Amino acid sequence: GRVWGSLNKALNTFYKGIMPVASLAVLVLLFTLIFAILGKEIFGDTGLAEKTRWNYDKPIPAILTVMAIFTGEWAAALHETIAADVAPKGMTVFFVVSALLIGHFVVINLFVAELVNAFVAEERTEKDKKAKATAGSPEGEEQQLLDENESHTKGETDDDRLTLNGVTCF
Repeated sequence: GRVWGSLNKALNTFYKGIMPVASLAVLVLLFTLIFAILGKEIFGDTGLAEKTRWNYDKPIPAILTVMAIFTGEWAAALHETIAADVAPKGMTVFFVVSALLIGHFVVINLFVAELVNAFVAEERTEKDKKAKATAGSPEGEEQQLLDENESHTKGETDDDRLTLNGVTCF
């Protein structure tokens, strides 16, 4: 019973957070397509497909290669593209590093941050609902004081920890 309730809560939170994330997903797709097209222009039709799986000869492998760079697998793509010697090394390094900086460190991190923000917002909403529900009753006020006392004796503040489904993450 409790496990399914926790899973349901997590899925509902994910569903509520999907709308802000949807615009970022479109942004990830847009940058992926832009870099795939640039990769096809720079490295396409050079025979790279026969030398390595990291290639830009056709649209699908180009998109997969760019997504691999965006998700952090840039070293293998860079090394194998340089080793194939299909373009100047400086251009290859510039392409992979710019894709890494824009795709991985900016766009993907924005995507993950928005998901985490949705979970934090849901946790705060639940905490506010719980506080309002127990505010009027003496038992509720006593339990709230006990909870606050327990967290302060541990040296924690509300901003220092994140609790999801009753489990303190940090």
